[in-house]
Amino acid sequence: MEVSGGYGERVAESSQLLPALERAMKAVTVNKRQALLNVVCDVDTNAGGH
Repeated sequence: MEVSGGYGERVAESSQLLPALERAMKAVTVNKRQALLNVVCDVDTNAGGH
């Protein structure tokens, strides 16, 4: 993503999701860059996961 001038970030902790979304939105709205968030989900820790 960064090679093409975009912003990319991997998020593995739920506490980091909102700050990562804010950084991605800033990259899009202020810096006029595309943004990609790779959000890692662990189904074993999600409520109601099977």
